[in-house]
Amino acid sequence: MKNNIIIIYKMPQQIDLSGIFHIQKDYISGISTTDPALLNKITAIQSQLDKLNNDFKDSTASTNSTLDHQQDMLNIVDTEKQRLLMKKEQIDTSIEGKKRGVLLNDSYRQRFEQYTKIIIIIIFTLAIFIAFLMIGRNFPFIPSFVLDLLSIILFIVCFFSVYFSLVDIYKRDKLNYNELDLQGPSILTPAEIEKKNKEEGKAGNLLGSINIGSCLGQACCSEGAKWDNSNNFCISETAYLRKYGSIDSLATPAQNDSEQFSTMSFDMNSNMVKPNTPNEYIGYSKI
Repeated sequence: MKNNIIIIYKMPQQIDLSGIFHIQKDYISGISTTDPALLNKITAIQSQLDKLNNDFKDSTASTNSTLDHQQDMLNIVDTEKQRLLMKKEQIDTSIEGKKRGVLLNDSYRQRFEQYTKIIIIIIFTLAIFIAFLMIGRNFPFIPSFVLDLLSIILFIVCFFSVYFSLVDIYKRDKLNYNELDLQGPSILTPAEIEKKNKEEGKAGNLLGSINIGSCLGQACCSEGAKWDNSNNFCISETAYLRKYGSIDSLATPAQNDSEQFSTMSFDMNSNMVKPNTPNEYIGYSKI
C-alpha cells in the first residue's frame, strides 16, 4: 500500500466538502492490488466519489446563490426600515407642529374672548350712561344728584371690571393662555447672602444674621403675592385687596417678627403655622 502525504489548507469561515472527496479519491487511487475483484470495487468507489463530488459542487453553487439573495433581501429590509423610521420622524414632527399650532390658536382665541368681554363692558357702560342722560332730560322731576351718583357707581364698576380683567390677561402666559406667567423665586448669590447677614447683624436681628435656609414674612412670597399675617401664607395681590381693601398696605405690610413664618423650631417661633384642615378649599385664593 502506497503512503501519500496529504496537506489540508484551512479556509477561513468556509468549509469546502469537495476537498474531502479529493482526499478520499487520492487515498483510494494510491491503493495498489493485483486482485481483479478488488480492483473493480476500488474503481467503482472512485466513480461514486467523483459523482458525489460533482453533486456537491452543484449544491455549493446553488447554496452560494441562495446566500447572495438572502444578503440582498437583508439589505432591502434594512433600507426600508431606515426609510420608515425617517418617515415616522417626519410624521411625529408634523404632529407636534400641528399640536403647537392648535395650542397657539386656542390661546389666541381665549385671549381675544377676554378682550371682547372688556369691549362689551365698556360699550354696555356707555349705553347705560347715555340712558341716564336721556332720563335726566326727559324726566326733569328726577333729582340730578341721583343720576350723577348712579353714573359714578357705574363708571367705578366698569373701571374695576376692566382693570381686573386686564390684570388677569397680563398674568397669563404669552403662548399658553391656560398657564400663569409666574416668575420664579429670586435666588441670592453667596455674596448677597453674606452682605444681608452682616446688615441683619448690625440691625440687631440675630436670627437674620445667620444663614438658616429659611424665609420670614414677605421674603417667602414671590412677585405678585403678599404675605397674609392672619393666615401665615402668601396670597395674590388681588385677594389681598379684596380682603383688606387697602393699596397702601401692599406697599408697607406689617413687619412684626413675632408673627412671621419661620422654619425654626416651635419654641423659637411663638406663632406656629396652622395645621391642615379637613377642607382646605377655603385656604386658597383665586388667581
